[in-house]
Amino acid sequence: LSRFLVKPVHPPGAIRGPGGCALAAATIIVGNIAALTQRNVKRMLAYSSVGQAGYILLGLLARNEAGMQGLLFYLLAYSLTNIAAFAVLIALEQRGEEAWDLDDLAGLWGRRPLLAVAMALAMFSLAGVPPTAGFWAKFYVFAAAWEAGLGVLALIGVIVSAIAAFYYLRIVAQMFMSEPRREIVASGDRLLALGTGLAAALILLLGILPTPVMTLVQSSVLASLP
Repeated sequence: LSRFLVKPVHPPGAIRGPGGCALAAATIIVGNIAALTQRNVKRMLAYSSVGQAGYILLGLLARNEAGMQGLLFYLLAYSLTNIAAFAVLIALEQRGEEAWDLDDLAGLWGRRPLLAVAMALAMFSLAGVPPTAGFWAKFYVFAAAWEAGLGVLALIGVIVSAIAAFYYLRIVAQMFMSEPRREIVASGDRLLALGTGLAAALILLLGILPTPVMTLVQSSVLASLP
């Protein structure tokens, strides 16, 4: 993967330009603002993924080793985060219960505490709240962009991330601070539960101990450079 990502943007200048920077900024802003307007959790996560693609573009536009390292860490962190988030929704849906609307998650902590914790970790990671993998993912990408002279893009990313945190934390508030509006029936699929728990644990582990993974990522990027 690192060979595929790194070599096409080497040497410097291969993809950076006004068009690339405008695309990254537009993707970050439009994806996150669109997500803000959603009460449907599925659509919110879909629009959020558009915004995440914009952050990934920052790593590519940085055209430096730090950018590639941040990009790879970002891909890992947000793959785990989305796996955890969608696994929780699937677990709630498998027995015929809709779990797409924000109200469907109300009071989840009182009904299914483990699912609520897993979803909360996923939302904190998407928001870039420490100590989760998403915090370091955003930090590495923004730092690489700043180092590469893309300060305006990095600043846009930070500001939009702060705004976007509202809709992620809104889900957490619904789960932990609201009364359930109906009975929540979760899946009894043990394999799904195991996968959800593992993804959530890795989100937290990468947030607490990012250095070992970044060391592996750095080695991978250096080995991929010509």
